[in-house]
Amino acid sequence: MRITKSISTKIIVPVVALLLLSNSIICTVSISISRSAIRRSIQQRMLDIANCASGSVDGETLSKLTAEDQNTPEYKEVLDALDVFQDNVELEYVYGIKDEGNDIFTFTVDPAPEDPAEFGEKVKYTEALHNASLGQASVDETAYEDAWGWFYSAYSPVFDKTGNVAGIIGVDFSVEWFESQLLTQTRSMVLSYLVVFVFTLIFTIIMAFVFVKSIIDPLKRMTVIAKQYEEEDFSQKIAVNSDDEVGELSNTLQSMATSLQEQLALMSKEAREDRLTGLLNKAVSEEELEKACGESEGVLLVIDLDSFKLVNDLYGHDAGDRILVFFAEILKHHFRVQDIVGRIGGDEFAVFMRHMSDKDAILRSMERLNEQFSAAAEEVLNEKLSIPLGVSAGVVFTHPEDDYPILFDKADQALRYIKQNGKHGCHIWQEKEGEAVPSSQNRNIMKLNMILNERNVGSHALWMSREAFGRVYRYMLRYIKRYHERAYKLLVTVEPANSEMQLSEFSELMRRMGESFQGTLRNSDIMMQCSPNQFFLLLPMVSAADIQKVIDRMMSEWEKAEEHKLLKITWETEALSAEPGGKAEIRRNEKPCIIIVDDDEEELSSAENILGEVGMQVETLAGGEELLEYIDDPANPRPDMILMNILMEEMDGFETMKKLRYSERTGEMIPVIFITSSENEELEGRGLSMGAMDFIRK
Repeated sequence: MRITKSISTKIIVPVVALLLLSNSIICTVSISISRSAIRRSIQQRMLDIANCASGSVDGETLSKLTAEDQNTPEYKEVLDALDVFQDNVELEYVYGIKDEGNDIFTFTVDPAPEDPAEFGEKVKYTEALHNASLGQASVDETAYEDAWGWFYSAYSPVFDKTGNVAGIIGVDFSVEWFESQLLTQTRSMVLSYLVVFVFTLIFTIIMAFVFVKSIIDPLKRMTVIAKQYEEEDFSQKIAVNSDDEVGELSNTLQSMATSLQEQLALMSKEAREDRLTGLLNKAVSEEELEKACGESEGVLLVIDLDSFKLVNDLYGHDAGDRILVFFAEILKHHFRVQDIVGRIGGDEFAVFMRHMSDKDAILRSMERLNEQFSAAAEEVLNEKLSIPLGVSAGVVFTHPEDDYPILFDKADQALRYIKQNGKHGCHIWQEKEGEAVPSSQNRNIMKLNMILNERNVGSHALWMSREAFGRVYRYMLRYIKRYHERAYKLLVTVEPANSEMQLSEFSELMRRMGESFQGTLRNSDIMMQCSPNQFFLLLPMVSAADIQKVIDRMMSEWEKAEEHKLLKITWETEALSAEPGGKAEIRRNEKPCIIIVDDDEEELSSAENILGEVGMQVETLAGGEELLEYIDDPANPRPDMILMNILMEEMDGFETMKKLRYSERTGEMIPVIFITSSENEELEGRGLSMGAMDFIRK
């Protein structure tokens, strides 16, 4: 054995020494050459981005821009084109440049979200910028410094129709980014050389030993790896290329190890995943959520399906299981890869979103989730939903080292709130003075009550979504007509007393006011928030003598709250009567301003005369475009209501409604009533889902 070891040493030591020397020389030379190639590759990437950006800009438009054009459609067209690259490409800044002559260049369009350059402000002169002004895309060879920092920049000319340079698009990349890219790729290259070197070294050593220990080494290797398999470490494989008994033994052991590894992997998967949905099961979810909440800030969501019990009751448990599977797939695609998503109960799920602090983003996310789930549920059940199936979520924002059980209880409280106040949305847990997190026992009782309430109505007014409200409203109209009953509609409009009030503060005050109103009403009354600043109530079996008492009771209860002084409240009522030809009684505490939108001049004139006779301030507009221009003009008074024809030729009511909601001048807070001659319920449903308050038939 001593002779064998000595021979192995004499063979291996010189080979290894020669291998080290040769690879060191090769690596040194190759790294020097490759670093230059990497630098050129990064510069080419910068040029590609600059060329793409310049290709997205129209040269004729860019060449004509002046400082006075900053609010024009042409300026916005260029700004939007560059904004795509600013938001979606890994760069610091992208902007338009104008050649003023004599090597003087100035900024034109700069979509930077923070500290953008002023139109006409001077651009730092570099050789690459000069080359671009001559029509040749170019990139800086050395870094330069300007008012925004140190950069490497790429410049690409934009040509007009005649082939002349109409402007230049500049793309800035920070020195840190450039050096980081160069360092990262150099490290990768060095690592590749090291991998090749190590592989070559190992291969050489093995080949040297093969001559002297062709039998002993394979057996030793199989013994070592077999012990690793015994400890469930399958990181290595038995690989003995031999046609003799040793090779056959190694193949047999490898097959056994592979089979065992697959079985263990399957068992591990079943131990972590929920068998029905494929999400994390309850035990693993709680473990992962507790760890994540303790390590990083983010948001914890406890999600529950609204009225899911009715799916099992009406369609069967198989349909319920299919709904859960579809919803789990929606969750997997709806949330990010780094988020934790698990099933913690029958129709209850928990999600932790790392590094998320945007409340508005959470609200928008839950709105999209409800839309996706409703569509999926109809696909699974193969019919239009007859039950208010949806998604509710309790939300709590977390900080490192927060206690997970307390966080979960807070999110669960928020979930119960939204389940009891309209469902189909989310509620963010708020820290309130004197508020205590319930005990585990009380929490379970509350949970049972929440489940039972899926089929029951509380002792206060019923809060409903717009779509559900529309169906109940139409039913109530039929009921009043058939049984000669009477009811009142009540529209409450709210405005901030202080024009500087933040939207988030206003939304919270609206929520509190809604809770206050809801608690003063009967369980036969129904209400909804029809827009961000309005509540709409339907009060059955209320007479003209009683309606003021109802309003006084609502206002008296709200005025007990200290924050009632922060809001201005106006209201109007309309009686729903079964008497034929009976006119609705309309009462307001201020003169209304009404806008009528219709492309039919006769209809406009007729409506203007009718509304003018009852003392309303009326403005008539001939189409959707005129309405949008009117709303966006701050010189015009803000209307109390818009009456709009659905069927208009150039821009119909639905398209106008969609654009109106995105108006910068609080377009989404103006109530809209559609005018139509059609009795198509699908049109009504579409309008109500978009936020219309009601329909009027011609």
